[in-house]
Amino acid sequence: YLLVGVLYVFRSIRNEDFKSRSEKIIYCIQGVGSSM
Repeated sequence: YLLVGVLYVFRSIRNEDFKSRSEKIIYCIQGVGSSM
């Protein structure tokens, strides 16, 4: 489940170009939390 969540988040980050790293970190935390 964790790998799927990470891959999903990675794909979303790749599709959408986030300018700030903080948004990426927050998005990653949200993705991992929802997949748990």
